[in-house]
Amino acid sequence: MHFAVRPTLGRDSTSIVLVATSPSSHSVVYAMVSCQDIREEFGIRGASNELLRDRARVRQTNKDALEDLANSLFTSGSYTVVQGSPVVKITRSDLAGKKDRFAWDVSDLPPVLGIPTPDSRKLTPEKFEVEKFKVESLLTLLGHKSFESFNPNLKEETGIDVVTELNGKRIGFQVTDFHSDEGGQSAQVGSELRRLESQRVREGLPAVSYVNPDPIPGLAQRIKDKLQKRWSKREFPEVNLLIAASVSELPGIASTFIWGPTLDAAKLDSELSELLSDSDYAAVYLYNMNQNIVYRWSKTEGWKKLI
Repeated sequence: MHFAVRPTLGRDSTSIVLVATSPSSHSVVYAMVSCQDIREEFGIRGASNELLRDRARVRQTNKDALEDLANSLFTSGSYTVVQGSPVVKITRSDLAGKKDRFAWDVSDLPPVLGIPTPDSRKLTPEKFEVEKFKVESLLTLLGHKSFESFNPNLKEETGIDVVTELNGKRIGFQVTDFHSDEGGQSAQVGSELRRLESQRVREGLPAVSYVNPDPIPGLAQRIKDKLQKRWSKREFPEVNLLIAASVSELPGIASTFIWGPTLDAAKLDSELSELLSDSDYAAVYLYNMNQNIVYRWSKTEGWKKLI
């Protein structure tokens, strides 16, 4: 079981929550850990709930350790069922058993390594961190293991969201989310479905359930918007567009949903390839994050299903 949704604060803002889908039952599984338990167990009483959430999201060592604990507890049956969904409670004693795996204080590294590395960065989740996560998830799924990603906009806006060094090449990525209610006859700007989902998440309500079963208008709108982007061809000679669908985060799970069987390469070719005929993008990736499905467009091959 993979807790793909990035750690967030629960509705009362006192617990960190992870979300996964159980492959055996296709039900949503929630794992929760009290921020107060983290503060007390790791001796960081001055850390706010928001800071702990950020360090659970940004630091992979924390996210991996929480996920391992949640998987172990779920597999052993240590959960309760609330409104039809299994809920795993990670206790302070559970944290203590994996104490050397975590890094909640100023260092990025677990204390067991004995490397006192001060961390002066402001660890808040930013747009770049979200987009980097999507790019790196895509590359990992495609079998790439050795790559580094960095933010090209630290000094000034470049028109690129994420730059990755892969196989000795410097590749830029534009990253955008598909929304099923965009495009077509709609004159609205942005996704009303995403806005409604965000509001319901803030209020602690279930996500919206309506999605447009035809993903083509929404995909066409994302492509049209991103075709307007400009960047230095000399500085970034190879740039890809990544369209993320069925994203593994809240809000967005419902509003970005695409059901895999509604698409195939032939349909994407007939509906979208003409839009991309004069594109400056080297490739366009449609990444269904929840179902691990990837399509790629290139000028030489058109649309092709990779996974």
